[in-house]
Amino acid sequence: MTLSMKDMNELKALISLVDEPDNTLFEQVSQRIHAYGMEAIQALEDAWENTFDDNIQQRIIAIIHNIQQEHLYTELNNWANFGYTDLLKGFILVTKFQYPDLDTDQVTREVGRIIQEVWLELNNNLTALEKIKVINH
Repeated sequence: MTLSMKDMNELKALISLVDEPDNTLFEQVSQRIHAYGMEAIQALEDAWENTFDDNIQQRIIAIIHNIQQEHLYTELNNWANFGYTDLLKGFILVTKFQYPDLDTDQVTREVGRIIQEVWLELNNNLTALEKIKVINH
């Protein structure tokens, strides 16, 4: 989902208020930005790159992290509550906590490649030890 021009202008206006010295007002601004969810990340990152004030940069980073953590929590909650049995999906979600910009498609492709390599090497004539060696290779 992409933001409309009106929403994008409002988001940029809110981001310009991140330097608000009054903590109560800053919290209100932060909550409004947070309401945009993941759609706000790129605009926040752009603002972070274009400011040299450490306090503003720290506030922007905090907002970005809060949005990413809330999004991750929602995804993990959905994964856990809707009976997903795909452990790779769960692993990727947990990994995104430390690496929010993780390319999940690349991870999925690489795991698929490894699975295919192992599948091609395994056969019923191998002993258990030989099978383990194939998997660990």
